[in-house]
Amino acid sequence: MAKKASRERGWVLGLIGQILAFITFIFLALMLVHSGIVGFFPDAAMSILTTVMFALIVVTIGFNGLAFSLGKSWILFIIFVIIFAAVMVFIFLPGALPEWLPRVSNG
Repeated sequence: MAKKASRERGWVLGLIGQILAFITFIFLALMLVHSGIVGFFPDAAMSILTTVMFALIVVTIGFNGLAFSLGKSWILFIIFVIIFAAVMVFIFLPGALPEWLPRVSNG
């Protein structure tokens, strides 16, 4: 019974992940057309759109990873959630990185 419920949740997460993947692909295609052929987005909007594209990629990977790991085993699901939570913390709070990790400098 519990296995069936986790498969149903995994199916729903998989469907959401597929929709997000399609939206991400369309958004990425728009960004590539903008940078390669025609500059139809203002420069001020490009920084916002680049952040949105990065967030879409992370959310798409998150949903697809959750759908995959939820359908396999609880141990894999817990490992994925811990790693994904760490990635999200380090993305939004870069000051939380330990001092011994190498950092990329902007200058």
